[in-house]
Amino acid sequence: MSPDSYVQMAMQLAFYKMHEVAGATYESASTRKFLHGRTETIRSTSVESLNFCKTFQSDKSCNSSKEVSLRQAVAAHKEYTNLAVNGLGVDRLLFGLKCAAVENNIPVPSLYSDLGYVVSTHFRLSTSQVPTRCDAQMFYGPLVQDGYGCCYNPRRRLWLLLQSEAGLHQLRTVFLQYLLRDFDCRLP
Repeated sequence: MSPDSYVQMAMQLAFYKMHEVAGATYESASTRKFLHGRTETIRSTSVESLNFCKTFQSDKSCNSSKEVSLRQAVAAHKEYTNLAVNGLGVDRLLFGLKCAAVENNIPVPSLYSDLGYVVSTHFRLSTSQVPTRCDAQMFYGPLVQDGYGCCYNPRRRLWLLLQSEAGLHQLRTVFLQYLLRDFDCRLP
């Protein structure tokens, strides 16, 4: 099981437990295999991750159904990751098209004000794996005022740094408690 996908699902579950909804999640993916490659968005929130959260929260779910739903969510996350790193994501394309419209004094298409687009780009979880063998730490803030910034390094001992707006300190603490309790920060 992919350690990155596992940590992403742990964050999805912690967020779901706190807010009882799936939160739009931004995870950066490197597109360095392309000339001048930068980043693309891995959309970690999916039908499968929501199903995993609901299954895990249900008193009627047995451990085997929880495991199956986790594995399905992890598989979906890995597929979205592969799409993003291979240049098949949509976020940078849509951002570029919007910038081109603005720069050329063309009216911004209504897609960008559509409720579905607005909700799906209000990234309440801004996440990034920073894999390194040294004990360096880094962190960054959330992308939106009611969100969380979560930087992590899945090693034998998980390094996880969580940031939120000052007024959300209590929520940040609860988020971390859910994350630690449910997954015990042990990587598979």
